[in-house]
Amino acid sequence: MADTELAAQPLLPTQREDEDGSDAFSEFESESESEQGGEDEVDRPPVAKKVDLADHRKAISAIDLDPSGARLISGSYDYSIKLWDFAGMDTAFRPFRSFEPFGEYQIKDLAYSATGDRFVAASGASFPLLFDRDGQELQRFAKGDMYIRDPRQTSGHTMALTRLGWHPTDRATFYTASNDGTVRLWDVENKRKQKQVWVIRPKTRAARVSVDAALMAPDGRTLVVATNDGCLSIWPTRGNPNKPQHCIDGAHAVGSEVTALVRSIDGHTLASRATDDTVKLWDLRNFRNPLATRTGLPVRYGETGLAFSPADRYIVTGVAPAPKDGGAGSLVFLDKATLETRHTVDLAGTANGPVALLWHSRLNQIACGTSQGTIHVYYDESASIRGAKLGAARIAKPQFTSVSYANPTIITPHALPLFRDQETQNKRRPGEKARKQAEKHKIPERPIHGHGHGGRMGLTETQHIMKNIVKNTTFDEDPREALLKYAKEAEENPYWIAPAYQQNQPKPVFSEDTDEPEAKRSKRA
Repeated sequence: MADTELAAQPLLPTQREDEDGSDAFSEFESESESEQGGEDEVDRPPVAKKVDLADHRKAISAIDLDPSGARLISGSYDYSIKLWDFAGMDTAFRPFRSFEPFGEYQIKDLAYSATGDRFVAASGASFPLLFDRDGQELQRFAKGDMYIRDPRQTSGHTMALTRLGWHPTDRATFYTASNDGTVRLWDVENKRKQKQVWVIRPKTRAARVSVDAALMAPDGRTLVVATNDGCLSIWPTRGNPNKPQHCIDGAHAVGSEVTALVRSIDGHTLASRATDDTVKLWDLRNFRNPLATRTGLPVRYGETGLAFSPADRYIVTGVAPAPKDGGAGSLVFLDKATLETRHTVDLAGTANGPVALLWHSRLNQIACGTSQGTIHVYYDESASIRGAKLGAARIAKPQFTSVSYANPTIITPHALPLFRDQETQNKRRPGEKARKQAEKHKIPERPIHGHGHGGRMGLTETQHIMKNIVKNTTFDEDPREALLKYAKEAEENPYWIAPAYQQNQPKPVFSEDTDEPEAKRSKRA
């Protein structure tokens, strides 16, 4: 099929407001529906209602749902991973666990295993981590040696990870892609070294290429790899790992980043999304030219997602408006065959557009992470099951909390104008009295949060209060005087050193007083 470049023509759904305040889309109006006599209810995009999971502080870069759809995990630019349990949530929609396993590294990708009992995480660090269902760390895999030139001779990645995924047939194996130009296969029981390595060689004179995305076939025999030099290649998982089976140069613009690779239910259709503002459709049986190309879909994040609908009719992706155009980001539903726009859902308040994205086939719900740190979960009352519907049906219990002020104004009593007037009358004071008076005017130091700076250690609120209540007087005492006050007691009641040398310790002989005149000392001698 020839390439077709289509201008974006969004068809906005009619939006209304329900009695409970939730957004609802009463109907989708498009020419294709009128010709076909309306959509099937099961295949309609489930965007009638939505719930917001708002707990991250920055853009959502990775989300995933377990196979049953009971739990959701999310990773963000704020370095944190949060775990959400739909069965235990109410309308407050709060995660049951939040942690930062990689320190100050952005979360790149998250993936549940086929059984949902564990998940693996990738970040800007060069090693993946394996967690159980509740977020407890199980394995920390090895890092490679950056000083070894041959990537096959290292025991792990040497640069930041970009993508990961589980092996479709082996439940104890997963793969990771990295900026070091390699894709590595790992065994969950062996944290010291990977099982297999694919080294992607650059087509240009560059020293290495970055692997932006990787996707393994459902049978586990091939691996599709996308690199930042614009190439798409298919690599065998068995046989010679040094040469790809197929390679397409210029699949996307050179220097652009492939943000997502997804495979349809039929198994031979591949969709790719890149930062060159395009979505392309490929047939893996005839991997030469794209089946269809859609341009004019701007994106601002390298983790922007792409997903097929459960009925294999739509492809959904996020679109961010150009900075000069302004406006809000949107979810765009494309026809799988032609990549024409069928539906568009605007996301108010998301100028940078949606980022992470998935469409769960069992729940028939769409989870979309935005650049503002909020996860929108879209569902339909009739076409979706469980998931976000469980929490939306439970009313949050009122919580009684005390009122406190984040940044109160601190005024020391002696800094008031009343005391300042008294100071002007007595400008000359003794030194000790002036020092104590100055301490009364000093504003207490605020606690430092984090690692500390300026020679001060970071303290919690409790540590800071106790530090001011319990005064440390060791710095106000002369160390020589502190030792001499025990000299008499040590001489009268020796306990440690003197008893050990009572039998053979010689009598101490001290030097004479040097202040005595020389003539008097010689006469006495």
